[in-house]
Formats: sequence, C-alpha cells, structure tokens
Amino acid sequence: MDVDPRTIQRSIAKMEALGYVKRIPRKAKAGDNLSNEYDLRGLLKAAKPLAEAKIALRAKRAAEDKSRRETPTAFALVKGGKIKTV
Repeated sequence: MDVDPRTIQRSIAKMEALGYVKRIPRKAKAGDNLSNEYDLRGLLKAAKPLAEAKIALRAKRAAEDKSRRETPTAFALVKGGKIKTV
C-alpha cells in the first residue's frame, strides 16, 4: 500500500479511541507476540446506517428509472402509435 507502518498504527489507535475497533493482543505459548486480532463490531455498527441509506437511495433511483421507462412516449398516446396525416 506504500504507507508507513507508523501511519497504520496511528490510524488504528484513532479508530480504537472512537470505539470502532477493539484490539485483541495475542501471545504464543512461548510468550512471543503474535499478530493482533481485531474486533470490528463498532465499525460495523457505525457503518450500518450509512449502508442502509445507500441501499434505500439505490432502490429509489431504480424505481424512478423503471417508472421513466414505463411512461408512454408522445406517439404511444396517439391511437395506433402513429400520427395521422391529412
């Protein structure tokens, strides 16, 4: 990602402070550090209303597009679909 590791650490710390992420440290049986585990439930809780709003907006736009496609054109309103000439 071409980002300094310290930048990632700071970003994770900010998300922890905001309650979006919970860091779960892991240790090996020998006492060595393993990679951390992260609980993202706070992030999911914060993102859910935004996702629901986006889904609703997509559904609304799809319904509008469908109604536009179903609207008869001007020529369809004339009997037979063609303009009568004299």
